[in-house]
Amino acid sequence: MYLNLSDNNPSGDIPFSVLNLKNNQLTGLIATTLTQIPNLRTLDLSRNQLTGEIPRLISWNEVLQYL
Repeated sequence: MYLNLSDNNPSGDIPFSVLNLKNNQLTGLIATTLTQIPNLRTLDLSRNQLTGEIPRLISWNEVLQYL
């Protein structure tokens, strides 16, 4: 899988509010870099092979409505 967001010229915070990575056969730990998306309202990581705990800063995100 490849996601290219080049030449978008975003400024400020990462503009995503929904990130759906469902059913992608992802493995390993949940990346702590997901905590750097301050406006993230929905994060769907279901149907993957992720292990470990949910990073603490993701679970404390006050904007996040669906995990």
